[in-house]
Amino acid sequence: MKRTNKTSPRSSPKEESGFAAWQKSKQSSQVADALAWRKAYQRAIDEESASATVMKTILDGQSKRTSLWKYLTDAEQKPFTSFAAFCAAPLPHGLGTPVDDLRRLRRVLAFNGRD
Repeated sequence: MKRTNKTSPRSSPKEESGFAAWQKSKQSSQVADALAWRKAYQRAIDEESASATVMKTILDGQSKRTSLWKYLTDAEQKPFTSFAAFCAAPLPHGLGTPVDDLRRLRRVLAFNGRD
């Protein structure tokens, strides 16, 4: 049986470009979410009212599960290679605090009852 090069109705160029536009739009949305997420966590770490719960969210919560940090870039406009690299990167690109320091801060806040 010979194969033909006809495109099926499901893979027309019009639909493919629509899908590509949807993917681009989705990625744009994820980048916007990542930027907002980074700003919120930078602010939370910097505030005196930081809590162990916020640190837990940063370290164990949505930050790793959704991997929003992967949509962000460092000062040289290169994607971060790891969550630890994102945390340690200086502001405004990263959180400006190494992961180990965030873990220590989380323990201190929890010990002091700031959940």
